[in-house]
Amino acid sequence: MAGDAEEAITRYLAAIRDPSQLQDTAELKALRERLATEDDPVDRLGIRAELELAEDVSPARYEEDFVRAARAWAVAKGVSGQAFLDEGVDARVLRRAGFAVGSKKGETGPARRSGPRRRRVSRESVAAAMPTRDAFTTRALAKRLGASWPTVRQVVRDMLEAGELEEVGLEATTRGRAAMQYRRRW
Repeated sequence: MAGDAEEAITRYLAAIRDPSQLQDTAELKALRERLATEDDPVDRLGIRAELELAEDVSPARYEEDFVRAARAWAVAKGVSGQAFLDEGVDARVLRRAGFAVGSKKGETGPARRSGPRRRRVSRESVAAAMPTRDAFTTRALAKRLGASWPTVRQVVRDMLEAGELEEVGLEATTRGRAAMQYRRRW
C-alpha cells in the first residue's frame, strides 16, 4: 500500500510539473502503428480509445489517486501540507486530501486569490498536453494543464510560427465568440 501511495503521489507531482515525462513514447508509437495497419472499424475505435488514454497525462487523470493517498502517506512520512504547496499542488486539491491549508487564519498556505491558482508551465509540457491528432483550443488546453491562458496562447503562437501547428477553423458554438482551433502538423 505504501508503494502504491508513493506511486500515486509521484505520478501526480510529475503531471503538474512536467506531464511529458509520464508519456510512454514506445507505447504511443506502437498504438499509432497498430491504428495505421488496422482495417476493422470497431478494432480501430478500441485502438483510438487506448491511444487517447495513453496520451492523457493531464493532472486531472492522477488527481483522485493523489487525493486518496496523500494525507496518510504524508502523516507517515512527516511531510507537511506546505511542502506539497511548495511543489505546486493546488490548495484545493490538498484540502480534498484532508490537509488544512490556506483557508483559515493560522493555517499554512498561500494568500487568498480572486481566481484559481495557476502553475508555471514549460513549452514542452504544453506541447506534451496537446492532442496528437484532434483539434484543440488554447482555453481548453490551458484548463487541461491548469495553466494560464496567455501562457498557453503564447506557446501556441510560437508553434504556429515554427510550422508545428495549423489553424483548423473556428470552434462550433452557440454562445459567445468562437475560439480558433489548432492541430499538430504531421
